[in-house]
Amino acid sequence: MVFKYGSPQETGMSAKKIHYVEGLVEGWVKKGITPAAAILIARKGIIISHKAFGKSGPEEDADDLKVDAIFPLCSLTKPITATCIMILIEDGLIDLYHSVSKYIPEFAGERKKDVKIHHLLTHTAGIRDEDIHAAHEKNRNIVPIPPCEETQDPGIHEYLYLSYDTPLFKLPGEIMIYCGYGYQLLAEIVRRVSGQSIQDFAKKRIFDPLGMNDTNYIVPDSLYNRIVRRSDDFPGGKWFNTQEAYKRPSGGGGA
Repeated sequence: MVFKYGSPQETGMSAKKIHYVEGLVEGWVKKGITPAAAILIARKGIIISHKAFGKSGPEEDADDLKVDAIFPLCSLTKPITATCIMILIEDGLIDLYHSVSKYIPEFAGERKKDVKIHHLLTHTAGIRDEDIHAAHEKNRNIVPIPPCEETQDPGIHEYLYLSYDTPLFKLPGEIMIYCGYGYQLLAEIVRRVSGQSIQDFAKKRIFDPLGMNDTNYIVPDSLYNRIVRRSDDFPGGKWFNTQEAYKRPSGGGGA
């Protein structure tokens, strides 16, 4: 579908309510609820409103935010990773009810063969991020790490490998607990099954076909100047203001 700009009347939408939404978002920026925001409202292939509010950075003389500004997706990478998994299922290469250990044998321990791919997708695998972090720190400088393959980020490879032996907190399917590591495991399954990094697979199978030219797991240098910068006291601000934050994939788990 090729989008074009038009009026609310062309789509059967209320101009008054569109104006209300624009004012609401602009108010959030003026009140300091969020430092910057961009909106796009469209229906039936017609863009009704496409506006940006706030500044591109924390400095007083920072440029006004543009509508093509790039925001960090953080945990919104999870539905992208989930889509990659579902594509591989449609391709017949994996199954929702297969054990995670079928694809990642290192993911071992008591009852961990009962952890299925659908458990990771629904945050019901019985693993907790705090336990993952503890295992990683315990194993650091003790457990030898095998060489990293070209399709994986070295930092994520290390984090995954040092945490594979983390014991389950609950039995699979017993409780839902939000876990970023579960999605890093899903991204690793995508990598091992497809033979491509998660960013390359998503680009080839999702971003490029949909024309999502400005969406990436790793931001290319040509787009870096369009990234929205945060103040250092904003949650994650110091990290997201570094170029390193956009040169490493999240592993599919977000941040």
